[in-house]
Amino acid sequence: MKFFNLLIVMFVVVLSACTSHSVIERHQINSWEADIGYSQVVKHGNLFYFSGVTCSGPTDEAALPMCYQALDDLLKKMNLSRENIIQETIYARDIEALKQQIPMRKKWYGEHFPAATWVQVDRLYDESHRFEVELIVSE
Repeated sequence: MKFFNLLIVMFVVVLSACTSHSVIERHQINSWEADIGYSQVVKHGNLFYFSGVTCSGPTDEAALPMCYQALDDLLKKMNLSRENIIQETIYARDIEALKQQIPMRKKWYGEHFPAATWVQVDRLYDESHRFEVELIVSE
């Protein structure tokens, strides 16, 4: 009888492992996302993947805060907070200009710094874009 019970438990565990899967939720926030073919936010399990948010402005100093404001808006829409940001990737047209924004960026994050990667690129989607910031956020 113990063997039979063990066999049933093993069957249930294997069956649940085979049938359990995480649902992927896609959130299109802006009208152009469907035109281009992407979702601004994708949720899988307890992780949210934020597509890059771009920002333009007359200067780099004016542009980057716009990206973080847009990210704040997205976090709020998804009922998330800055403290749950796990990974940040910034694409910059000028990495030295991005380095000058470290104090502003640190102030935005407060005491909860994420893992981060910063990459200089020749161009972003639109020529006027100075930065693009993407995030991975935990629920």
